[in-house]
Amino acid sequence: MKSDKYTKIILTVIALNLTLISLDNLSIFDKAYADDSSNNHNPNNITLPLNENGTIDVRIVDSEELDVSITDINTSDKLKVRLEEVDGSAFFFADVPVVIQD
Repeated sequence: MKSDKYTKIILTVIALNLTLISLDNLSIFDKAYADDSSNNHNPNNITLPLNENGTIDVRIVDSEELDVSITDINTSDKLKVRLEEVDGSAFFFADVPVVIQD
């Protein structure tokens, strides 16, 4: 009895797979093809020459100083900080956990 149930399950799986293969060959399901974008030339896309090490040569025309405010560091690197003063009201019930050296 047990081998009869096992045989029926295996034959059902085989029948389902053969049905899916047949449906695929009949092209009932839509095919997905990659788009050949080589014919569509976009003037905003250009090819840049790469150096042997994979870098690109860049010429800086103009630069100016930019103020940066770092609010979060999400890395394992450490950030050097220079404190000039600490507001004690932030630590009302505790000592300020820093010592400022001149």
